[in-house]
Amino acid sequence: MLLVAVTVTSCDIFSLDDGYDGKLTREGDYFYMIDRVPADLIMLDTQLNELERWNLYEAVGDSSLQGLTFDGELLWVSSAGSSNSISQISLYGDSVQVVNQFPSPPNGAGVIRDLAWDGTHLWAINSGSRSLGIPPRIYQLSPESGQILEEFDVPTAEPRAFTYIPPNTDPYGRSAPEGFYYGDRGTDLFHYMSRDRKMFDVVFDAPEPPESSFRIFPTGITHELNENAGIYFWTVNSSLESDYLFRLDREGRVLDRFELPYSSPGAIVLIDMDVRDAPEPIVESVLPNRALPGDELMVTLNGQFFREEGDGQISVDMGAGISIEQVFVESDERLEVRIQIDEAAAQGSRDITVTNADGTQATFTDMFRVVENLPSTLLRIGWSTNYLYQTFTDDGTGAREWSTDVVATAGSPQGVAFDGENVWLSAASDDRRIYQIDLDGPVLSEISSIPAPYPQGSGTVRDMTWHDGYLWVINSADQAVYQVNPSNGSIQQTVPTETDDPRSVVFVDDVMYTTDRESRSVYRHEYNIVTDSWTTEEAFRVPPPPGGGTDQTRPTGIAWDGEAFWINNAFSRASDLDYTMRVSTEGELLEAYISPRAGEDLLNGLEYLPAEDEQ
Repeated sequence: MLLVAVTVTSCDIFSLDDGYDGKLTREGDYFYMIDRVPADLIMLDTQLNELERWNLYEAVGDSSLQGLTFDGELLWVSSAGSSNSISQISLYGDSVQVVNQFPSPPNGAGVIRDLAWDGTHLWAINSGSRSLGIPPRIYQLSPESGQILEEFDVPTAEPRAFTYIPPNTDPYGRSAPEGFYYGDRGTDLFHYMSRDRKMFDVVFDAPEPPESSFRIFPTGITHELNENAGIYFWTVNSSLESDYLFRLDREGRVLDRFELPYSSPGAIVLIDMDVRDAPEPIVESVLPNRALPGDELMVTLNGQFFREEGDGQISVDMGAGISIEQVFVESDERLEVRIQIDEAAAQGSRDITVTNADGTQATFTDMFRVVENLPSTLLRIGWSTNYLYQTFTDDGTGAREWSTDVVATAGSPQGVAFDGENVWLSAASDDRRIYQIDLDGPVLSEISSIPAPYPQGSGTVRDMTWHDGYLWVINSADQAVYQVNPSNGSIQQTVPTETDDPRSVVFVDDVMYTTDRESRSVYRHEYNIVTDSWTTEEAFRVPPPPGGGTDQTRPTGIAWDGEAFWINNAFSRASDLDYTMRVSTEGELLEAYISPRAGEDLLNGLEYLPAEDEQ
């Protein structure tokens, strides 16, 4: 997290132009606006008095701010210049904190003119680059990584101001359609893109400043919902000292106009939060989210805004029957909490309350459970994020997760297997090894390792399974399964898969099954002792993931729970179609759980760990 000192200045109240009603209706809200050239972020109350100003040049690493949006907790800004980036910033305390930052799409090219937030994802509008051959586009982004999830060409050449309007209705039809709105400096119009249909339309003219129509230049747009559930638009115009803030009705008619005393005002948001206030802590997930009476264990709280600053210490309360032994602050996004559950603790859900050292506090309902028995779990490899996830099979929620980077340092984890006592992890890229790993504790550790099977000297080792005292490992380019001695990595047997893109392997009794990503099928391989050979036949086609079609089916990992298969689907990081599906032996979809980091991850290896009463 980058910390930069804050510069605070002041400015006179905005002046109201003659002939317009200057009454503002949303007391207690705040405008935040970009002044582009000096790289200033300005905070105004709803009477348009300047409350504070921050220069963001040093924090974001650029001299030209462009876009601005708010995600419910923090502000995001885009910048154009040397870094050409998008930054999530916190303005609490005495410094500007860059919480997250990634290159502007695509790959830092073009200029991201403005940003929008739809409640889940970040959106960015890029005015394009003729020299680089990049057309103007709207991008849907993962707010965690900046990965492009979807992109849409816009029908105009000079898009600028951009915002998202959430669902808004009233009984008299004074609402505006939900979707994305952007202003274009070339058409002098505001355009609309439907969120569902991704079609564009013109909604209203950009307001004309008093100087002339040649000074129309929309650089910012936001909205407010009035007391009757109708909607107002607020737009910024900035062109050769024609710098104004306009309030418009839902049809684009000008209601108010205010002159802006800034050099290059741009993107703007209107929100009901003073971003200088200390944010409350947020708990987003708990790993594991359940345990047994009498258990002593370490629980991970993932979230935001965990702060040690203040007179006290961070404290955690998990309800009756659970003692908090120790709280370790790993970062402002993760707490490690050692807990002791009483033997007599009642079964059921518990709320979790986190209190920061500065006294800010928040409670999160039904985040942890005391249960009679723990279910079986799945181990899933997230290839894109280099994570190993352990999730419960009854509802797909998290038990634990670990970064694999500390073991497989080349960053290409592929497969996972369980030998009844220990877990094994296969890794490709420059590692080309299979690691026996220890899952005790918050960080993975290596017990031992052996070479992965690369008899041709090339290819990619994928998933694996344990059977009859050996590891059975897929090499997809070799189109083979290798029987590997776990003590030294020597290859005992080679089984051709007779498929184009094999990804994973599992045994059901002595019958071997593999998935093929290209044909979207599961294959059955059976050894014939008379001919000393293997036969291969298609067992079934893998069903599509929920919300997807046949062409979005890409099976990778496979496991067997004694009654049915579990199969990972890894279609694309630019989608939410990464699922682990439970599938019958006839290929019927029984249930499905989405990837822990859907939309940014690709699931690879998969293993089933039976519950204690099954072992």
